[in-house]
Amino acid sequence: MSTPLTTALYLVAMASVLALAALLVAGPEGVLWTALAATVALITAPRLPLSRMMRLQGAIPMPDGVATDLEHAVLRLARQLGLARPPALYLQLRQGAVAFSTGDGRDGAVALSRGLFRLLKPDELEAVAAHEIAHLASGDIRIMRMAETMAMATRMVTMAGLFIVLWIELAYPVTDISVWTIVYFALAPGCVVALQRAHSRGREFAADHRAAELTGRPDALARALIKIDEENIGPFRQFGRTAGLVLLPRFLQSHPTTRHRVERLLGDGA
Repeated sequence: MSTPLTTALYLVAMASVLALAALLVAGPEGVLWTALAATVALITAPRLPLSRMMRLQGAIPMPDGVATDLEHAVLRLARQLGLARPPALYLQLRQGAVAFSTGDGRDGAVALSRGLFRLLKPDELEAVAAHEIAHLASGDIRIMRMAETMAMATRMVTMAGLFIVLWIELAYPVTDISVWTIVYFALAPGCVVALQRAHSRGREFAADHRAAELTGRPDALARALIKIDEENIGPFRQFGRTAGLVLLPRFLQSHPTTRHRVERLLGDGA
């Protein structure tokens, strides 16, 4: 289960990988300038209004009368979590089974696709909404934005490092550059991505657990996850499942497998 402590440890680990890359490229000043640039990028990153962000995702404000019971459930869940204001509820106009959230506990929004309303029962819809609201309450979107910024900065710094190494080797062939420096530049971006994805999986487990506590129905979320997984399986995943293959290594997956999530949920409810 992901906790504030484990979140802090993941962020420190990612920052350490980035700092070492900057140190190898430009020394202590490189670490300082990289930290400053990452901070400025986080502070000045454009933040679109929630309504605009939802429109870009093909979502519209939930029409009146479409999900009255769910709207009441969202209000209740927001009160249970002590949110400053309940998240706005949106309808994504796609037939696929999709749910997502954006913002935070002060100003957030939850979108459920048209396909979810076709696929899920009311208690399952409420459980999915609770999962998304748990993300908002925990500030997961903000934290993942920080992690993505560090991942992007690591890619940029290590690419610069590899370019400098190549230039030095071509311009000054007699210069002795440690092979371990080159290996570090090559592996550091992947390490940060692996840490980022591991943290994301932990946040998904945490949101599942919080949703189960809020609704008192871990079985409802488990049923919803199974239905969503079956609905969204594509030809490549179907091929992998049939052949017993893992098409994307687990350490690079942003979400735990549905089986592991269901096992934890039903274990929580046992």
